[in-house]
Amino acid sequence: MWHRIGSNGSRRYGQKGAGMLFTDGTHILLLRRADGHHKETWGLPGGKAKLKENPFATAKRETEEEIGRFPTGARRIGKLEEHDGLHIWTNFIMRIDKPFDNLRLSAEHSAWRWVPMNTIQGYRLHPDLKRNIKRYIHWISLKIPRGFKEWLEAIKAIS
Repeated sequence: MWHRIGSNGSRRYGQKGAGMLFTDGTHILLLRRADGHHKETWGLPGGKAKLKENPFATAKRETEEEIGRFPTGARRIGKLEEHDGLHIWTNFIMRIDKPFDNLRLSAEHSAWRWVPMNTIQGYRLHPDLKRNIKRYIHWISLKIPRGFKEWLEAIKAIS
């Protein structure tokens, strides 16, 4: 059930949720929402926490439900929390060695794609992801070093 618990009266499903951002340092896995709130926008796997479920367990369960598996070898390199009124969302940033495929999407999503970070501005992003994408890319740049020129281009592309 939706509640208006966001700081600006926005609708949130539950008081806590979590998701995962998978990256190899140059690409991010995006999923396109098939229906519901923010239909046809691109976002990350994640969802509402169950009662007494910790954020990482929520993110892992939701990832498995939404893409059919939790990728072998994914390593947590960070987490970012967002507090919006009474709602807390935690995204875990997960490093992978290379993009994986063979995803089995749930009915919640209609497509998936590994998106180069410097082209992400060309996608209709879920509003929460759009608001935070610069923070995520900055965090990734700190944890997965790349050439300065590449990072500068990625940041400029989403500005």
